[in-house]
Amino acid sequence: MQETTPLEPSGAQMRAMADAATDFLVAFIGRHTEAPASDDTGVSSLTEPLRVDAPEEGRPFEELLSLFADGAAKGHNTAGPGWLAYVPGGGLFSAAVADFLACGVNRFVGVWEPAPVLAQIEATAVRWLCDLFGYPSNSRGILTSGG
Repeated sequence: MQETTPLEPSGAQMRAMADAATDFLVAFIGRHTEAPASDDTGVSSLTEPLRVDAPEEGRPFEELLSLFADGAAKGHNTAGPGWLAYVPGGGLFSAAVADFLACGVNRFVGVWEPAPVLAQIEATAVRWLCDLFGYPSNSRGILTSGG
């Protein structure tokens, strides 16, 4: 069995982290319809404890996920039905899973040489959008977050 380091969690640890993150996202997205469009109450009580020197050691994932959950509850709910300002990006579970996969495989998914098949997926999706909106066959683009 290969020994792991704190930067290389075991398969069981990776699954536990992914399961906990998925559980959080499912619950978080499930609350979008009830969540206010914006909430900044109590933000200073959450940000002040974060203004510290870099720690000598890491913290358990569960603790960090809890801290993240508290922070995610504040700010703008751009994916909720009450949000009407700006053009939001993200907030969709399918997009989060796609980002998770892209980050997890650590390929340059928008560059042909290091990841030709993954780059082709993007090129094909862009072509579909060009066709949908009636752009000519020589139209090109890239996928980005936001509007």
